Amino acid sequence: NLNVSPEQAARELLRRRMARQSLVGFTRYTFPRYQPAPHHHLIAETLEAVERGEKRRVMIFMPPRHGKSELASRRFPAYFIGRNPERNIIAASYNSDLAGDFGREVRNIVADPRYGNLFDVHLSEDSSAANRWHTQKRGMYVAAGVGTATTGRGAHVLLIDDPFKDRESADSDVIRE
Repeated sequence: NLNVSPEQAARELLRRRMARQSLVGFTRYTFPRYQPAPHHHLIAETLEAVERGEKRRVMIFMPPRHGKSELASRRFPAYFIGRNPERNIIAASYNSDLAGDFGREVRNIVADPRYGNLFDVHLSEDSSAANRWHTQKRGMYVAAGVGTATTGRGAHVLLIDDPFKDRESADSDVIRE
C-alpha cells in the first residue's frame, strides 16, 4: 500500500516477526482482539516447547472458558503447521462434530490471507475438508472424535481437547475405560 508511512510499515514488519516467533504474537496477529493474560503466556511457552521438540507430553487443566482451546486447539495447530508444514497433527475431541469445528477453524486460519503474510504455507488444492486437510508441503491435519479410528495416520502432534462430553461422562468408569 503506497499510503502507508515508514513507521506503519516498520510496525507491521515487527508484528509479523513476533507472530512467526511466538504463539502469543501469532495469536495477536491472527486474532487482533485477543488479550492474553499471564496464564496464556505460560500455556503458549509450553506449547512452543512442544513445537521445538523439547516437551513430548503436556496436559493443561484449567476451568472452562479460560482460553485453553483458543491457544491449544485453534491457534497452536496453525502456528505449528506454519513452522512445520511437512508435519502431521491429529486433533481429537469427545465427538466428531466438535473435532470438526476445531478443524474448520484451524483450516480457516491457515487459509486467511494474513496467515500468508507470515508463512509460505497454504492448503493443498485437492484437500480442504474441515476434518482432514493437507498443506502444499505434504503436512496433514486430521480431526477425529474420541474412539474414531485413526489407524494408519501418524502424527507429530496429537491434541486431545474435551475428551468427555460432560461431568457424568467424565465420572463414568465405563466411558473412562
